[in-house]
Order: sequence, then C-alpha cells, then structure tokens
Amino acid sequence: MNLEYDETPFVAILREAFANHSNLPERCAINLAYEVNQEDFSDVVEIVSRCGAREGLVARLRTTHPVGPNHLGQYDRHFWTVWTEACAFAWAKNVAGFDRPRFTDDRGKPDLLVGSSMWLEAKTVERSPDERRALDQMAEASDRGRPQYRMTYGFSVPHPTIVKKFNDGLSDALTKLARQGFGEIIVYFELDGIDWGTDEHAALKAIDEWSATESSNTGARIVVTRGGRWREPLIDHIPPAI
Repeated sequence: MNLEYDETPFVAILREAFANHSNLPERCAINLAYEVNQEDFSDVVEIVSRCGAREGLVARLRTTHPVGPNHLGQYDRHFWTVWTEACAFAWAKNVAGFDRPRFTDDRGKPDLLVGSSMWLEAKTVERSPDERRALDQMAEASDRGRPQYRMTYGFSVPHPTIVKKFNDGLSDALTKLARQGFGEIIVYFELDGIDWGTDEHAALKAIDEWSATESSNTGARIVVTRGGRWREPLIDHIPPAI
C-alpha cells in the first residue's frame, strides 16, 4: 500500500498514534483516514494541540483502536467516534467560545469538561446495521472491479429508530451528568449518515423537533453536525434561561 501522504497535522497525529499501521486491512479506518486526509480534521488537531490536549487525543486513539493481529469492526467505529469527540472539542473552543476545553479520562464522565461547570458529551449516530452491511458489500464489490448500484423509486419516511438513537444518546449523557453531581451539559451529536431511501428532509425535521423539545425539557444544549462540519452545525438548541 502506498504510504506517501501529504504531511498534514492530521497525518502527523495518525503517525504518532499508529506507528505500525501498514499491516492493517486495506479498508481499516486508519488506512482510509490517511487516504482521505481531511483538511477539517487537521484544523481540529491544531486546535486540540494549542489547548494542550494533544496527548489526550493520541491516548484516546490508541485505546479505542488497538493495532494487533486481530482487527475487529468495532475498532473502526470507535476510531471515528474519537474524531467526533475531537470535533466537539474544536466546536467548543472556536464556535461556542469556551476558553480551554479538556478531555476527561474517566468512562463514567462526559467526554469533555469545557468550563468550570459545563460538561460536553459527544455521540456519533450511525446508519442502521443493515445499511452499514449494504455499504460494506458495495465497497467490497467495487474493490473486486464489480461496482454495484442502488435505485430507489420514491423515498420512505424516516426510520422510527433514528430519533430513538438521539434520545438514547441524550439519556446516557444525562446519566453521566447526574453522576458528577454538578454542572450543565452540552450533547454534541455527529450524524454519520441517513439510510438510503429515507426522506432526508423529513428525517432532519424530526431530529430538529426532537432537539428543541428535549433541550427545553432537560436543560441540555443539543448540537447536531453532519459530515464532520463542526463549524456549521445543522442544529444548535440552547435551553431557555430559567
């Protein structure tokens, strides 16, 4: 596999975290990340580094995606989840204006402490398992030189589980907040994708309506991004002042 990549901050931190990645499967998330070399992620790395949290990000990457003889699919999903956390860090610093976010190191706590009493929990909302399998099969077919295509006649309403995934993420974040005994919380969701054939407009509308209601009911600030575009959230519901 060609290992010549532009030495961006993103590539530099991948090399730092995964010095021996060349033996990983070709479609491993780490190898794909090298190929994509996303500019936005380089900006995230620079923000994290300027805030003194680079070591914490490297540690999270190494912990969530071990490099060894066994490669599990869940490692790849966890790898991208760490980048959701890093994007949330960059959002907190450069968009929301918190002075010095920092990663927490306790699984029982929210992912970030961004102020003296403000926590942030980052969640990735993934496609359904059926959709992920279909995409994996299409990618494998393409690698074999036999690309597959999908056609949809009409679009369905959002799958009922899409809002449930957000609700489950919020519930988990609120449980972690309660465990701390103080403070407020921001829940930062990265929408990884919407299943093929779903009415995207209806799905986003349902998520927006849910976010507005739950932010008001729970007091949590709810932020939703897509495609790693942390600078321009799709949704940012700030709870009303009490």
